[in-house]
Amino acid sequence: MPQIHLSPPLWQAGELLSAGKLNQLSSDANAIKGAAIAPGATFVRNGNDSVWHFRRRRWRYLHVSFTTAGGFFMTRIQINATTVYNNGTLYPSGTTQVFDLDAVGGVAVGAAYSVSVSYTASIATQETTGIVEHTAATRTGLGSYSTPASWSGSETAAQFLSDLQSLSSTVTSLAQVVITPSSTWLRPTGSTVFERRRKLRYLVVNLTVGGDTPNVDIFVNSTTVVNNATTGTHVIDLNGVSGGPSVRDYYRLEIRRTTGTMLVNTIEEAGDVWSTAAPAWSHGELINAGAATKLGYYTTLLNESYAILGAAGWQMPQIWRPYEHPRWGLHKTKRYLHYMRNGSLPASLQDPASVQPDISLSSTTTEEPWSTYDLDTIDWLAPGGLLYVYECDCVWLDDTP
Repeated sequence: MPQIHLSPPLWQAGELLSAGKLNQLSSDANAIKGAAIAPGATFVRNGNDSVWHFRRRRWRYLHVSFTTAGGFFMTRIQINATTVYNNGTLYPSGTTQVFDLDAVGGVAVGAAYSVSVSYTASIATQETTGIVEHTAATRTGLGSYSTPASWSGSETAAQFLSDLQSLSSTVTSLAQVVITPSSTWLRPTGSTVFERRRKLRYLVVNLTVGGDTPNVDIFVNSTTVVNNATTGTHVIDLNGVSGGPSVRDYYRLEIRRTTGTMLVNTIEEAGDVWSTAAPAWSHGELINAGAATKLGYYTTLLNESYAILGAAGWQMPQIWRPYEHPRWGLHKTKRYLHYMRNGSLPASLQDPASVQPDISLSSTTTEEPWSTYDLDTIDWLAPGGLLYVYECDCVWLDDTP
């Protein structure tokens, strides 16, 4: 299993309660909150034969969803070039095939691997609608959540100890969700459909629109949310979208154009401001009735995080070379950029504001398809800062070099 980055404290009957242990609990709880508001993953849907890459296997089950309709059909799914599915059944409403990575594909935890989906068709339509690696055997599985205790301020010593243990157990139950998925995205120049999983309330889409009559529209699932979009930032309240997703639902984001040119600069989610955070504790602070309010912050924060994340780990792969000279975007949410590059044109990192000079990326080799760049070496790129990637075939963000 992946390394778990949380270490909630353990409590013993009769011990002197320390600020150090409570602050350790606060650090873990705030890490979970950070995961809840961090950028999510974006999957690029495709109706052609395509390959997607995971830089690092995290979880056990691989879910591949696709739709086929009309005519003769064969759909083949491969993991690391090993065929794991080959079937001609039509799925006009879509289907999801589930693969146990412990049993197929020879993919060890932490290893890179590819997923390819190809179609043999005659007078037919097809689309790979989603690929998700997940803790659970269903891609909507929420995992096992340990509900935290509520605080009244009148707990006995025994109940106080039990409630503290409950908080640590809750943090442990959410350990998988702090390993957030890679949040890079493709910046297409034509109509593109993405698969996302809703976390927060507002979807923010930045566009650069060109041409005399571009007619660029934005859809969430089948609902038009922006008609004839212009250059700039478009904020969509997902709570108000007819047929839109609930929190934790997968949904379809489509950028559609009919004429002219269009470029997606950023696709990200921004949510409501949280009113709670795990508290800081001082040495010698008294635990009295007023402290119940501070301790209650943990319960509120952890329940809010679970409502967004569930308790199961998941991630989506990134598509490989969807068009010539691909462009990508990312916010610096992790330290290392992993990339594939085998073309003749130079690859680079670029400042979206065009103030800083471009940073050249080396080419990769056939022996090791991934190269790595340490984003901490870019002095002008702050945590959460926006960065463009040019001429790479595939990109991935990770905290492991």
